[in-house]
Amino acid sequence: MNIPGTDTTPAAPTGLRATITGSEVLLECDATPRATRYRFRTKIVGVDDSYKLAASSLTPMAMLEGVAAGITLEIIAQAVNGASQSVASDPITDDAAGGGGEAGSGGVGFAGVGEQGQRKQRCQQWQWRGVDCLAQLTAPLS
Repeated sequence: MNIPGTDTTPAAPTGLRATITGSEVLLECDATPRATRYRFRTKIVGVDDSYKLAASSLTPMAMLEGVAAGITLEIIAQAVNGASQSVASDPITDDAAGGGGEAGSGGVGFAGVGEQGQRKQRCQQWQWRGVDCLAQLTAPLS
């Protein structure tokens, strides 16, 4: 129930991070109060003028597949509640130059992180929190 004068717009997500494994990028951010959905937007640095919707999820995580090696992505996240959408998170830069690794908030490039086992471990952590990770990673955009 919305009480008149009560703000239902979620705050901007924080803690945005990206983990790359080959041509896949796992995007995650901290959960945001009042958010019912998260949108992840990307733009290719030096190519795109504006951000494009890359993924939408009921949880603060999403998987991008088929990311070409050698590109640099700038990534933002937005929290959504019905028709209300937060302002964008601070952007992070993700250098998909190959290999595995992680970019954190404000970070550029990747530090050494595992590959398939890393993703599985993260999924297990989310399932421990009561989230069906695999279902969310394959959920359609909205």
